[in-house]
Amino acid sequence: MEDKIEDNAGMGTKPQVKDLLAHMDPMIYLAGTADNTSEMLLYLSDMDPAFHKLLLVKSLRKGMREELSAVIEGLVEDYLKEHKGKMRSENPVDFLLEKVVSEEKFNDFLKNVKLSLESSVQDITNHFDDEIVTGMFANYEETTYASPNNSNESSLNSSLNQSGLLFLHPAQYHNIAKCLQSRKDREACNDSLNILLAVTPCEPVMQDCWCDLKKGLRECLFDDTPEIFDKALKVHCKLLTSQVHNAVKEAYLNLLGAVAGFYMSKRFLSKIPLKGENINLNSCANIIRLLKILIDFQKELPLLWIRYPERFVDDMVEATFNLLGLNLSIKDNKQMTVLDMYSVIDPQASWLRKWVHGQWGRSKTFSAMRSNSMVLLHSVSFCIKHLENVTEISQVDTREIISSSLVSHLRFVHSINVIMAVLEYSDGRKLFPVNVPSKEELVTMQGIIQTLIRAVNCNISEIINIEVSSLLNKFCSHDEMKSWILCDAGVVELLLQEVSNFDNLPQQKKELKGDLEKMIPSSYIKAVLVILDTILATHIGQKYILLGRKRKSSSKSGLSGIISSPAHEVMNLVLHILRSKHASSDLKRISISVCCNLLASPIGMHMCAKHPLIESVIEHLKNKNKSVSTEKISLGIDPRRSELLHLSVPQSLPLLTTLLLSYKGFFLLESEGVLPLALTQVLPEMARKGTLNAKILASVCCSPQGCSVVGSLKVLQPFWDILGHVAKGEELLQQTPTEEEKEEAIEAAAAPLMALTATYQGTQLVFSEQGLLRAVSESLYSPSEMLTEMHTIALRLLACATSVLDSVAFLQASFGYQDELLAQQLQTRSGEGDSIIVDENSILRNHILVKSYMMGSSSERWLPPIDIDELSTSSMPPLFSQYPAPRDYIPIKPIRSMHKKQNEVWRFLTDTRHGLHDIGWLNHCRKAVRAVLSSGEHIKWALITSESRWQPFRLTLQCV
Repeated sequence: MEDKIEDNAGMGTKPQVKDLLAHMDPMIYLAGTADNTSEMLLYLSDMDPAFHKLLLVKSLRKGMREELSAVIEGLVEDYLKEHKGKMRSENPVDFLLEKVVSEEKFNDFLKNVKLSLESSVQDITNHFDDEIVTGMFANYEETTYASPNNSNESSLNSSLNQSGLLFLHPAQYHNIAKCLQSRKDREACNDSLNILLAVTPCEPVMQDCWCDLKKGLRECLFDDTPEIFDKALKVHCKLLTSQVHNAVKEAYLNLLGAVAGFYMSKRFLSKIPLKGENINLNSCANIIRLLKILIDFQKELPLLWIRYPERFVDDMVEATFNLLGLNLSIKDNKQMTVLDMYSVIDPQASWLRKWVHGQWGRSKTFSAMRSNSMVLLHSVSFCIKHLENVTEISQVDTREIISSSLVSHLRFVHSINVIMAVLEYSDGRKLFPVNVPSKEELVTMQGIIQTLIRAVNCNISEIINIEVSSLLNKFCSHDEMKSWILCDAGVVELLLQEVSNFDNLPQQKKELKGDLEKMIPSSYIKAVLVILDTILATHIGQKYILLGRKRKSSSKSGLSGIISSPAHEVMNLVLHILRSKHASSDLKRISISVCCNLLASPIGMHMCAKHPLIESVIEHLKNKNKSVSTEKISLGIDPRRSELLHLSVPQSLPLLTTLLLSYKGFFLLESEGVLPLALTQVLPEMARKGTLNAKILASVCCSPQGCSVVGSLKVLQPFWDILGHVAKGEELLQQTPTEEEKEEAIEAAAAPLMALTATYQGTQLVFSEQGLLRAVSESLYSPSEMLTEMHTIALRLLACATSVLDSVAFLQASFGYQDELLAQQLQTRSGEGDSIIVDENSILRNHILVKSYMMGSSSERWLPPIDIDELSTSSMPPLFSQYPAPRDYIPIKPIRSMHKKQNEVWRFLTDTRHGLHDIGWLNHCRKAVRAVLSSGEHIKWALITSESRWQPFRLTLQCV
């Protein structure tokens, strides 16, 4: 045994046991007992950093590493081999831990440690008197060891001892519980709470008298004495922040019970605010503080509840909704319910949104809401009732009082947030319809959405318009499914039905014509535009508004039999706003966004190209173009008569950009003669913002006029400069970027120029004096640039340009690039032979030369790879330095057999050539023809129908 202890570096020896006792002596002394030593050690391991420096702990860890490391490595290796390097769905650590614990070596190690500790403790006990005489912590066997705190007194400096935590005897907890329940002696009750604050957080919950302690703490939360209430609340907060799951659950449930106690007892009903009256924050401060702590904890709970036992989470979620549903079914209840108090503290219902964010928590939450449907039912009922009787929010001078109108609005905001949080998920939508007592029919999710939209249409309140529009915007932002829910509920039709009434203005009110602020409240029209913009931001919303929908008679939206195609109505609304002199810039910005989303679809551009709004935009550009309209007037052509748009240049840029990105819009601007002006406004601004991308350049370069404008604006040089910086690594955030990151950055920077060279007009622009001829030529042909990154980029641009035959002819006729590339290939020969050094640039040059020299499809020529990574030793193309190109690039055409496979019809006709051609033969022939037609095989119709002997077969074809 002694040998074993020495081998493990004194594991469990007397010096190590003494070191541990010295560390724990102050705590045992303060507790007055050693009964809770196990709890002390567990808490020390979690909370005290000095615990891990103890000699015994270090020795145990070292021994485990030496004894069990080989076992653990072997188990891990076997686990990976068994699962082929893939982890299973379960936690592999738990699986391997079970394996390690069940190993024989671990049991032997544990047995040796226990024997060593028992021997050391027995030795200390037998020689206790000698230890007192010689000093409890004297050196043992003349060996020196260092305690983590370096001295006997310094053990008091540990973080645990400095915190003053106590470890009480169970009988002391019984006395504390009796004192808290009676609360006759305020001073004794205060001392008891101080003791509970001083003990370890999890210890009270582990006692047999926890039920009595819990009841006493709950009674303290009803106390009017601020000191007792504060300390009782601190005890609960300390339990909520502990690491023990049971302690957290018990504290949370006890706080919920305390809130329910305010409603269940007549003594405390006076502390709850009354419905329809102002709230005095001082009179209900205690219950508001309780709810505030509960809501803060509920917001953090989803971050931790996956670690909790599932039954704990079920209990907490179920208890939460039981509390929220308390007294909701009582009609004559004068006090505000818990749900109403929640709305004052957290009107956005952010705790509920966090609970339903994850799939696991969502299933728990909606299951509890299904069991206790009063929460959702009350929210829907109050939302409908509030919209029917809306009052203005009155302001109160003091901060201690919340007006009743503000409380009512907060309850409405909380209700619609709860409803929308439920509607966001398919499991939540299954909770509808709900049976609202004030309604004859069930309230569906389409019905509640229509109620909100009708409230916006009625323009009940500006703040309601803002709340509803912002919530719907958040609800279906870039979500196709949620956008379809709004469309299916008839949101678009309801909004446009009311807005269209403003287009028919009375002729007698000339002074109001165009005065949008007097005709339509800005908050209402802004809410309409925000909702429409949110729907149009999705593909389903665009399709719905552009193509319309015929609703079935069984439609739940209440719009059965209506055929809607609201695209032109949306464009009319936008046109109406853009013509107004008094519309705010914010309204114009949102209306232009609506119009751009509508025109972004090819169908939208096709349907709305002839709308008066597009004509007004073109007329607006013509008025800014000095070279247009004077010639038409001199020829006697009447200009278009339409009201002018009141748009600034920044406001018109998104609309012009949308038109330029579509081919129909681009050629519409070109045909009207305003393309140069549109490009002059859009391209410099996009270049300044850094949003000038390959997509718009590819659209612009489809036209020679567009290319000339791009060349005159000189927007290409910055692209080349950026390429140069990226090639040198100056534009990358990291100081030492990897090769992959550098290639990705170069590819992104070169994309706009690649888009230009993909067209003939763009190639002419890039390789012109106005473009990048000088810079690209220098990178292509200069000997000093042959080994640089810019030479490779220039070759890639040339490879892209030579994909178009017109560009090949233009480049060869203008610059003779083929001779230059052949000369460069000649310079890269290795030695005196004809073999050429293979690198990235020689592969690129070879690709360009083959593509330029040999014309035809893939069956007429073989194009070598453009990327060196695509090559292998077996597929290495022959590099050459003079024309003609090797014959390896001409594919060998296989000699096809003239005898094709006979199909079923041919075999049938051949076999029955000399037989009787009766009605039976005709039926069999018909089956053969149908089989061949369905299989897709080829029939030689000309050969069959030309011979007279196949006359019966021609009859068969007619029958088929």
